[in-house]
Amino acid sequence: MKFSEINEDAWRDHKTDFSPSDTAKAFRAAWKDVPFDVLTARNPGDLDLHHPKVAVEKPTLSWPKGLFNAATTLGFDPKTEVAEVYAINLARKELDDTKPISFKEFLHATKNVWQEAQRDDNGPALRVYTRASVMSSLKVWEDGTAPGSVGARMRALFDDKKPRRVVSIDLASLDMPEQRSIVANRALDALWIQRVKPGSKRSN
Repeated sequence: MKFSEINEDAWRDHKTDFSPSDTAKAFRAAWKDVPFDVLTARNPGDLDLHHPKVAVEKPTLSWPKGLFNAATTLGFDPKTEVAEVYAINLARKELDDTKPISFKEFLHATKNVWQEAQRDDNGPALRVYTRASVMSSLKVWEDGTAPGSVGARMRALFDDKKPRRVVSIDLASLDMPEQRSIVANRALDALWIQRVKPGSKRSN
């Protein structure tokens, strides 16, 4: 689908489905004022988008600051894998939690925790570092200088001052199934959090 294109034939082929005022001209005038975001790993120049209010950027994820969120992102169960969660917490304590934490910083911290624990042959610390190292290959992590685009764009849908009406996440542009899965899950999580947030106009 190309958001910049309008199927003019729809008004001819399905004219009985439209009201007299719902013309192609009226739709075109309204559609050009709708802002939307496209999150894709493709080259923006290859998309051939002509909509005046389209914003294109790569889908990126922020590393979660919360202990349990970090554990579940790594695939550890906080209820049953307590030793691994403890190792994650040790890594978090090495970081400045007053600012956004990048995945690269977290990965380095897990390595430090593992190296410190080697003298005790601490398996959980090694498992955390190994899992984080594998996740680094996903190449979807924000560098910490800005919020991840996926979460930021989902939140913008609920911004009453500057609402964004449409967000399209091009999962097919991501090469690895693991990339597509984690990006899709993070987008759904962000939508759910905003949907149930107290005071949200869309929570009713």
